Amino acid sequence: MEIALLTKGPPQVAPDRTDEDLVRDLATGSTAALDALMARHGRAVATLLDRTLHDRSWIDDISQETFVRVFRRASTFRPGMTFKPWLYAIALNLSRDQNRRWGFWKRFLRTHPIREVAPAAPDTERVRLVREALSDLPEDFREVLVLCEIEGLSYAEASEATGSPAKTVSSRLARARDRFREAWLRRHPGEGADELR
Repeated sequence: MEIALLTKGPPQVAPDRTDEDLVRDLATGSTAALDALMARHGRAVATLLDRTLHDRSWIDDISQETFVRVFRRASTFRPGMTFKPWLYAIALNLSRDQNRRWGFWKRFLRTHPIREVAPAAPDTERVRLVREALSDLPEDFREVLVLCEIEGLSYAEASEATGSPAKTVSSRLARARDRFREAWLRRHPGEGADELR
């Protein structure tokens, strides 16, 4: 598949088709189905990656790779599966891999510093502060917090996306909320304390 497939215009697929129908079409090689899935879920994938990747400069590349993998693995999508958790599982796995690679480079850069490059485009202050507090959380807590609280997935869907049992997702989410609250209050004493109860 060429990268050009990922940059085509608006999808030519009927809007009444479900994501699951489109994945079945994708398994037969339908690039129109890929276009439609990207149009529907591209922003959500980028948002998920924005909240799970250590470096925001990778969002576009990992988003694109997510949909390349969706295209390549469409034949593994089974009846009864829900598309969004399956898509998020692919994106999370790519995010985890990239973060592991970043861990190596971060250690390397500590011993081999380079000069700072220009910062990325500014976020709203609140989004920046939330991102900082999220970065204090362990990866498994950060993932379930983002999936359930920010992306609105159910425990079952988050379970599918992370590959963890729903009860594990539930307990991680409770601990993640507590850890986020602690990280927030440690960074910003008194600010937003009432919102985080």
